[in-house]
Amino acid sequence: MTHKLKLIFEGNNSDFDKDLFQKSLPNRFEVKQENGDYYIYVDQDEKQLNYIVNRELDRHYFLTYVKIKAVIIKPIIISIHTCKYRSQGTLPINIEPQKWSNKDNNLSQQLRLWSLADEIDDIVSKTILLFHIIEITYPDTTNKKDYPAYTNSSTDPDPKTECKLIRHLVAHAGKVQGSELKNYCRYLGLPERMLDHTDPKYIEIITNKINFIETQAKLVIKKSL
Repeated sequence: MTHKLKLIFEGNNSDFDKDLFQKSLPNRFEVKQENGDYYIYVDQDEKQLNYIVNRELDRHYFLTYVKIKAVIIKPIIISIHTCKYRSQGTLPINIEPQKWSNKDNNLSQQLRLWSLADEIDDIVSKTILLFHIIEITYPDTTNKKDYPAYTNSSTDPDPKTECKLIRHLVAHAGKVQGSELKNYCRYLGLPERMLDHTDPKYIEIITNKINFIETQAKLVIKKSL
């Protein structure tokens, strides 16, 4: 069954490239402009419609950063689809449909986490969501191949290891346990305790690490796109 969804833009849609957007979508999607508005027609069973649309919009959210939500148009009611994406530019000229695998939902989960993390200002929640993107691809955080041990506070940690250590610091309370975390606290110039919300210096240092963990999460997603 074909469903019609209206694209509602947050802000100006004058830079929206309908042809590139169409090029990025699977064959079951058709983009149309009607009376100045944009719509997508999706040939999909209604039970799977939200999931299918979600993963495409989340992919574009990651690639372009323009906020859009899709509203399902029905004969009697209009139900709001909550998927959004943001854009600071345009889609790549060489964009192609994503080759989604039924056997692997990791990418769609990671794109959803990216979308959620981008809406959050709280450093604890944001850090946990961003690290979970990394963790989905590298689930065994005790694997020294993926997360090399941090043994020397005078050197930079491996990027994935550093993301893991940042997550530990923000997700737990009390004194720091374990040599790796103690080394990392010395590396950052922090006292050996988990995130202290009463310490402005501690908050500033961890907040400044958000961009780092975001960059690492982005690299993980890019490898699957």
